[in-house]
Amino acid sequence: MPEMNPLTGLDLLERAFFNTDLLATSYFNRKREEYLATQQIGLAKPLRDYPRLLNALHEIHKHRDDHVRSFTKRLREQQQDYGSCEAVFAEVIVYVGCLRQLWEGHLTELELQTDSHDLRLTRPDETQAFLEVMCIMPNPAPGPTGLVRYQTHTQDEVSSIRQKLFQKIERGQLSAPRENWAVIELNDTAMTPFTVLSSLSSGYKIGPQSEGYDWSDSFFHDKRTKHIRGVVYFFVGHYGGRQVLLNPSWPRSG
Repeated sequence: MPEMNPLTGLDLLERAFFNTDLLATSYFNRKREEYLATQQIGLAKPLRDYPRLLNALHEIHKHRDDHVRSFTKRLREQQQDYGSCEAVFAEVIVYVGCLRQLWEGHLTELELQTDSHDLRLTRPDETQAFLEVMCIMPNPAPGPTGLVRYQTHTQDEVSSIRQKLFQKIERGQLSAPRENWAVIELNDTAMTPFTVLSSLSSGYKIGPQSEGYDWSDSFFHDKRTKHIRGVVYFFVGHYGGRQVLLNPSWPRSG
C-alpha cells in the first residue's frame, strides 16, 4: 500500500474552516506559503500568521455570522491587494481582542461599522468608544548604499504615523464629536515604540539639561484631534500587549 502522509494541525484547521472557498483565494494562499516558509526556518509569527487568521475568523463566525461575512467579503474582493488584506487582518485581530473583553464582561456590545469608524464598543455603563483601525506596513526601497530608511517616526513626512492619522481625519474619520480612538498595528518587526512616540511628539530631543520626547508640539496640540480620546498601538498582531497614548486635552470644549 502507498505510504499515507499524516494529517497536520494545519490540515485539520483548514478542513474545519467554515468557508473553504476562501482558502483558495490568492491572499490566503500567500499567507499559507508565508507560514510554511517561516515554520521551516524557525521564524514563525504566531500572533499574526495563517493559522491565527483562520482561528480569528472562526471565532467571529461563532459570535456574529453577519460580521464575519463582512470581513470575508472584503478579503475575497481585495485578494489581489496584499496591503489592503493585511489591513483587514489588523481589524480582525482588534475585533477578536474586543470580543474577549465582551466575553469577560468588560463590554456589553461590539458592533462592526465600515463608514465613519471600524468598531463601536459599548461598556457596562452604556458609554461608547469608536475605534478606527489602521495597519502600518512600511516597505521602503534600499538607497544607493543598500540601506533602508524608515520615515514613519517623523512628523512631516507623508508616510509618517502623524500624517497618516491626519489623512484619516481629513477623510472624515476620527472627527465626529464622540469618544474616538485611533488603533494602530505596527506590522513590521523593524518598528519599536519610538516609531509612534517620536512621530506623535515633536521628536526625541537630547539637550544639556534633559533627554526625552518633546511633547511641546505634539499630535494632540492640533485642533483637528480634539475628538480623539487617544492612540492605541501594538506590534505584529500582539493586541494583548497594546500601549495607550492619551490625549491630555480631551475632552475639549467647542
